[in-house]
Order: sequence, then C-alpha cells, then structure tokens
Amino acid sequence: MLTYIQHRLQEWEHLGVKTAADGSRLIAHTPRDFPQAYLHAVFAPASASAWEGYGPQLPAHLQELYRCCNGLMLFGALTLWGVRAHYARDASAQFQPFDLASHHTECVRMLHPLASNESDQRVFFGNYSDDGAALYTQADSPRVYVVPPDTAEPIASWASVSEFLAFEYDRLDAMFTRDGYQRDEDASTTFAAAGSVGAP
Repeated sequence: MLTYIQHRLQEWEHLGVKTAADGSRLIAHTPRDFPQAYLHAVFAPASASAWEGYGPQLPAHLQELYRCCNGLMLFGALTLWGVRAHYARDASAQFQPFDLASHHTECVRMLHPLASNESDQRVFFGNYSDDGAALYTQADSPRVYVVPPDTAEPIASWASVSEFLAFEYDRLDAMFTRDGYQRDEDASTTFAAAGSVGAP
C-alpha cells in the first residue's frame, strides 16, 4: 500500500534520515525554523496487541494501511494518525504519531457531527496541518474523503487510501524545493485550497 510513497521518500534522504530503534523514520531534516524539524515521518507498525480494544473499529482497508505503518506525516502538511505508545516529553516523542483514537473522537463529536438521526460509519484517520481539514473512510467502502473544518460535507474523495496518498504526495511535492522548504510560504498546503479532484 505504501510502495509508491516509500519509493518517492527516497528522493529526500539526501537531507538526512533519523531512525528509531523500532524502525520509525524521520526524513529530510529541515532545521531552518526548528532545529529538530523533519519534512516527513513514517512510523513503524504497531503490534497487533496495541490495536486490541483501541479506538474505533478499523475497516479492512485501514487495517491494511496500519500493517505497513503506524501513521505518517508528509511535507509537514498531511498527517495520518496512529496508536500513540506514550506521551513522554523527550526525544522519543518525535517517533510517536498523533493519537488516532482521541482525534477520531474529537472529529465525530465536535468538528464534523452528523444529524442525530444518521448512523455514523465514518472512521477519521488523519488531517491537514494548515486548517485541520480531516480525512475519513467508512466501514463499508475503501473511499477516502476530505472534509473541511466544522462541516460534515466532504469536498472530494478518492477510490482508496493508496490512490489518495499518491495523488496528495505528488501535489505537495510540487510545492516544495529540493532543499525541503515550501516554494510559496503563503500558499495553503491543504487540499481544500487546491481545488476538487472528483465528486465526493
């Protein structure tokens, strides 16, 4: 599922790679604004036991993603959440994803509520850093949806997680120079600001 992303991330290794004992990787050191900043992160898969009883029930297509990684970050702009092992405020925190269970709950209850009479089959699993636009899929479909903050209406969708990631990687890649910085720092990296790909 992540073959394309992993291949493309090799293009950034010239800027530095930091690897944790569990195999999690920070890629493309970009220290201009923050000494420990990296452009990308791929977190090593969590154990099956870490997922037991954790957060929302993941549909099969998300389980496939999380067998490959425990979340990731692309271009400091797009984040897929995962199982967070701890909240220690030390160097190991760089190798921890944002917590899927707590972010999913926040999205369902506060940011993107459905009408009370609707059954909610959505699983929120990521977001954009610029404005918090969220990503979700559903139990009965592998489609990935982007929904802006404070609404339940998606603005675009993709057929699968892998299609979404490939499209967004290529779109974001074009916004960055090879030294790891955004070409136009005033341009939003959120998909919602880039125009729609297809009907939700």
